[in-house]
Amino acid sequence: MDDPASPRSASPVRAAVAVVLLGFLPWSVLWQGNEIAFVMAWGLFNPGDLHVHSLYLLLTESWPSYWLLPHSLRVWPVGTVLYGLALASAVTGVLFRREDLRVTGGLLVLAGVAALWVSLGLATRTVGDVIAIPVGAVGLWLVAWWWYGPALRNLV
Repeated sequence: MDDPASPRSASPVRAAVAVVLLGFLPWSVLWQGNEIAFVMAWGLFNPGDLHVHSLYLLLTESWPSYWLLPHSLRVWPVGTVLYGLALASAVTGVLFRREDLRVTGGLLVLAGVAALWVSLGLATRTVGDVIAIPVGAVGLWLVAWWWYGPALRNLV
């Protein structure tokens, strides 16, 4: 279902690479004073002490109390799954030359909503002067717009 006007139809490999690179982009940059931390799709990363806390560990360690977590933190794994599905769609589109661009683009948009929700939740629920910058939402939406925008516009 490639749209001839889409940059995606010219280079599906580049679009898939852009989706892969989103996995390295922080969903939220948390900044407090001289401390910085990154909320990634796969976990938390604190470059100050090189500490990584995976989302898997967070979910398995706190599973009994998962439903007591704020909504913004419960959306985090949902967004990760949405991004993973978009990644799988883009990669299989390159490998098998069959991809519905509306599905991949829509999944990226929804993952961006989840990333924004996580950032806003962290910005409003944290103690102190914490700034949460929603880098992931912007990145996810930019890739969805640039590579999948024409297919998404055809939905309306």
